[in-house]
Amino acid sequence: MSTPDIKLVREREPYTRDDLLRIFGVINHENPDAQWAKLERRLELHKMLRRRSTYTNAEELKSSEFAEHETDSREYSLSFVGVYAWKNRLVYALPKYTRKLCDRGYLKLHDMDEHPEAGQHLATVMQVLRRYNNKRVKESLSTSSDSTKDGYLALLVYIVTDYAHHGLYRDDRQEEQMNGRGRILWNKTIQSTYPFIQDKRPYYMDLVVRHTVDDHDNFFTRLHLSIVNKCYEKLEKLGLIQLLSLPQITEDTAPDDDLGDDHYLKHRILSEMGCQFDSRRRHILQLMLKYVEKEAERDIDHPDEMVFGSTAFHAVWEEVCREVFGKDERKQHEIAPPQWIFKGKPWKGPEESLEPDIIIKRPNAYWLFDAKYYLPQVNGNTVYGLPGVGDVTKQFLYQQDLQEKKGADIRPIHNAFLMPLPDGELAQSATAPISFYARVSMPLFGQRKYIYTFRIHPQTLYSAYLSAKERTALQSQMEEGIKQATSTTKQSS
Repeated sequence: MSTPDIKLVREREPYTRDDLLRIFGVINHENPDAQWAKLERRLELHKMLRRRSTYTNAEELKSSEFAEHETDSREYSLSFVGVYAWKNRLVYALPKYTRKLCDRGYLKLHDMDEHPEAGQHLATVMQVLRRYNNKRVKESLSTSSDSTKDGYLALLVYIVTDYAHHGLYRDDRQEEQMNGRGRILWNKTIQSTYPFIQDKRPYYMDLVVRHTVDDHDNFFTRLHLSIVNKCYEKLEKLGLIQLLSLPQITEDTAPDDDLGDDHYLKHRILSEMGCQFDSRRRHILQLMLKYVEKEAERDIDHPDEMVFGSTAFHAVWEEVCREVFGKDERKQHEIAPPQWIFKGKPWKGPEESLEPDIIIKRPNAYWLFDAKYYLPQVNGNTVYGLPGVGDVTKQFLYQQDLQEKKGADIRPIHNAFLMPLPDGELAQSATAPISFYARVSMPLFGQRKYIYTFRIHPQTLYSAYLSAKERTALQSQMEEGIKQATSTTKQSS
């Protein structure tokens, strides 16, 4: 098995066209324009490429990843975190806050040996993406929402993970026999055998029992094992088994290619689903059906191209924050949509409602958080990359609505934005992973009302996301951060 060529890049890092051609290993000095057109088409297909020209105005451009590179020729960036595989090239993209780890634009495999912290953070991010994408795959099993090619690698990861935790498809059958191991069927024993009588008490020498037979030759057991092995082989080829901390497969059986083509397999699975009511078996059948469908829709011109990760890492950041900091109660605090009256009668208008990002009822307070995947940049007296007036207004509006709904509940409301701490500013140790950064007020909503901004050590946050045991400590750190922010505010007032 040949070792893949690996590059490590950073999400939102500005790149030139030639940079990207070198990174993805498709440069052809005789015809670079044709090579670029091909690469650009593939990256745009997966929504991974962003150009400077896509920004709508100068202010958005200044607050973007290009703010520090306004005068040079770097016109592109990768809006992606995860791994992109094509032929024998793997491109791993770290989150945008890893400026120090990717300070030269991109790293080669041998450079990663000199930067173990980059490999460590990459492994953690990939495990976060594994858990995040596993949830997406599970939600999509009964729908057609995950029909794009980008979900293929996530499906392979989920299939291997599901097998490791729950095992193979088993269609066990119940059999009855005489004098075997199993549960005694007394009614059938009395009806079909003669007892031995002693001291006026019957003793049955032969017993009818029912036991479970594991059908190892079941078609769907064989199909499931074949699919698991195929998934494992592809992930191993990409080097993702170790990176994603996936378990080894214990049942080492070569993939069975004699089970039928995609059309036949789909027909068999759908037929079985029609008569199978066990929830675990139905789950595996849905997984196998999804796999067969995705195999059928694979791009025959690019069979080695696979993507695992997210082109919207801000959504990953939001879910991680939401799960780590406690039980979410957003649904209870939706702001109802506007109610229109037209010619004296109710009029049905847009039904969109406003929903807070994170709202958590703590023993001594309410936490009203908005997870923002932003990296503020200071330029003189101006700070770029902060939440805009719309974000600030909505967050104050949520606070006002919560204040009215909680009525006599005297618990205070702590309103905050949660942002990642860039790796170049990790001055505090892991024992202080949450730091107060700034606060914002808005006279419209009254004096002495603030939204605090906290920056969180990403590695510590991810560890709490991956291990529930570490969440209590981080929640306590948030309590301390809020005390620091309110104390600082009182002293400056």
